[in-house]
Amino acid sequence: MSIAASPATRPAAVARRARPVAALLLAMLALAACKQEMVQQRRMDTYEANGVWHDGTTARPIPAGTVSRTAIAREAAATTPPPVTPALLQHGAQVYGTFCTPCHGLSGDGDGMIVQRGFPRPPSYHTQRLRAVPAQYLYDVITDGYGVMYSYASRIEPADRWAVVAYLRALQLSRHATVAEAPEAPARIATEAAEHRLPQDPPSPDRAADGQGTASRSTGARPADPPPTADGGSASPAAPGQVPAEQTPAGQRASDQPQPDRMPSGEAPAGPPPAQTPAQTPAQTPGAAP
Repeated sequence: MSIAASPATRPAAVARRARPVAALLLAMLALAACKQEMVQQRRMDTYEANGVWHDGTTARPIPAGTVSRTAIAREAAATTPPPVTPALLQHGAQVYGTFCTPCHGLSGDGDGMIVQRGFPRPPSYHTQRLRAVPAQYLYDVITDGYGVMYSYASRIEPADRWAVVAYLRALQLSRHATVAEAPEAPARIATEAAEHRLPQDPPSPDRAADGQGTASRSTGARPADPPPTADGGSASPAAPGQVPAEQTPAGQRASDQPQPDRMPSGEAPAGPPPAQTPAQTPAQTPGAAP
């Protein structure tokens, strides 16, 4: 059995329900009105002049004896080069191209872009001195710097430094390697040459009928000379449709058989002489003797 609320109790119930909503609205207004003290606080910038310290700077040096959390791992990596693999050389080439080429150039000759603009020229990696130094020396130069070259310890990780050193050795070997250092090089060069050898061009249709000529042109050899004849000469090759001299009756050549227009002098050809046309008579020929 429920008892209905009287008209006197209804405003009190509404007020109780509205109190949490009002409190939430007041909290939102208070947060929106507060100042950003954490962002706009009064502070000293890192490189701002400061009279609090005796050196007059706000940036403070690292206290003596401070050890980095990665110091042990870095020291171990500095004396333990990784095994050289194609992936390591590829990564070293990428790091070298990013950090080293501006001074040392793409090939390590010391002709980088900023050198061409007036920066002091570094020595070439292909000199006898740098080819003879140990790999640890190259690693230490990357870490500590040398001459006008500043340290890259904060820019290149220890593992990446070893990758650069491996790539530098590859650059040096690219110019000064010998067959004794790479005994498998001749076999690999011959294999790659055979794999990349271009095929010969196929004969054209107009040369297909001439087998000997096609073979001589494709191989570069001179066609075989025709066999000598009995009189010491050489027989010329027969034209298409012509019977060779060796296949004539009684072994005679076509040139040895008597021809009507090639009779010996003093002998008349057999049969009646051919009749002359009017255009061939001496009387009608202009300029001919009577």
